[in-house]
Amino acid sequence: MTIQFRRGTNTARTGIILQDGEPGWTTDTKMLYIGDGSTYGGNYVNISDIVGTLAAAGSGISDAAQITVGVTKVSGADGTKGVKVSSAITRQTVINLNTSYALNVYPYDASHQINNLGSGTPYVLPASSAEQFIIY
Repeated sequence: MTIQFRRGTNTARTGIILQDGEPGWTTDTKMLYIGDGSTYGGNYVNISDIVGTLAAAGSGISDAAQITVGVTKVSGADGTKGVKVSSAITRQTVINLNTSYALNVYPYDASHQINNLGSGTPYVLPASSAEQFIIY
């Protein structure tokens, strides 16, 4: 099954209104826009706001690297370093890029939990794997 986006030049895009949630692709500038049903040309989707890259850090909840976007690729896992999920994003996907070591994924503070593990308990994300985390 093929899914096609509305597509055309950037100049043509500025003269149309994309429906709410409708994607539009500019064939000349190679950019993605999503419609809201009222804005001419739609709204630009900046991929770096959606998918981020982060280096694992620290050895506990207090000094783990802070996740700031919904999907995060993490490098530098060594079995002890970790990342901390954001309190502002309910569902977050973490991808461990290390092929040999697990990554500790912590809740944003010791009073919260991720994936029903208990307050402050990290989830151990295996090497070369991804997981979606739900914040409680």
